[in-house]
Amino acid sequence: MTSTRARVYTAGPAVFFPDLAERIAASHRNADAHGLVAIVPGDVLDRPVDFPPQPTMQDIYRLNVDRLLRSDAVVADLTPFRGPSADPGTVWEIGFAVALGKPVFGYTEDLREYREKVAPDGLRVEDHGAVDNLMIAASVESVVAGQDDAMAAVAKWWASRG
Repeated sequence: MTSTRARVYTAGPAVFFPDLAERIAASHRNADAHGLVAIVPGDVLDRPVDFPPQPTMQDIYRLNVDRLLRSDAVVADLTPFRGPSADPGTVWEIGFAVALGKPVFGYTEDLREYREKVAPDGLRVEDHGAVDNLMIAASVESVVAGQDDAMAAVAKWWASRG
């Protein structure tokens, strides 16, 4: 078994919700329960000492890219956000992680197939039985019903590495 704890970046739109502090705490609890370490966007305890008090979008971008680079895996919230699909920032983080060769484990509060979430508009809808667009769904190792289950999948993957 691997002696160090896997560092897991938690991608998702949590930073937009009024209960951000509770969501950050839950991510840390879920990770810790599975022997993992959560790296959470919006977590003020995981910022460099020289991080500006009023960060620009570039400051936030660089911080989150650094966090992704430091991670071993990503747990991504694929719950539809402001539309039928996952948060666009989360989707970018998934692509970046995949390009880096890091595994991504998804979860969602809406397990309906993507075609059921898209309003009829006369255009063809991908019908692959996935919870989101095929390029998102095919990028993740699995999609489960909650963050805790996704953390469990990361822990299983981490343990299998020897």
